[in-house]
Amino acid sequence: MEHKTKFEIVLAVLILIALAFLLWWLLLKKPATPEVNLPATTEQATPSTPTPEVTPTNDVQITTAPTIARTFVERLGSFSTESGYKNIDDVLVLATDSLQKELKSLKATALKAPAGAYYGVSTRVISLETEEESASTALISILTQRTESIADPLAKEYRYQSIDLSLVKSEDTWLVKDYTWIE
Repeated sequence: MEHKTKFEIVLAVLILIALAFLLWWLLLKKPATPEVNLPATTEQATPSTPTPEVTPTNDVQITTAPTIARTFVERLGSFSTESGYKNIDDVLVLATDSLQKELKSLKATALKAPAGAYYGVSTRVISLETEEESASTALISILTQRTESIADPLAKEYRYQSIDLSLVKSEDTWLVKDYTWIE
């Protein structure tokens, strides 16, 4: 075999090894997901001024009702039976104390149900409309696209669903007070 041919074979093998290592590294690398937490209030919560129970770890603050509504809907509406209803934990910081209690109860009930076939849904906000807004309250209507997988995570169905949210302002932070999915 000619020296040039041997060199080309060795070079090809090295390139294949490098590509395999790169592919392996990309598949195992976990994407960094920044944590966004809302600041806690310093006063005691009263029925007229709900506050989140979660203590924040940084000073990032989201101050608009539409931004809170969008984040709440996309997180609450995206889950799978394999996630242990972590989506509910994700939205607790965006909810009033009373809604936090309802969501925790909903999660506890769901976790007690017998395991069935796989179910997953991913929710994306399509449009958002502020119906009413004052200095301390807001009503927001959102249209979502929901991608559902039943029994098979690869079999997807798309549907559109609306949700109405009621928000209240606690100091400088908007919190979701109530929500209603509309069929």
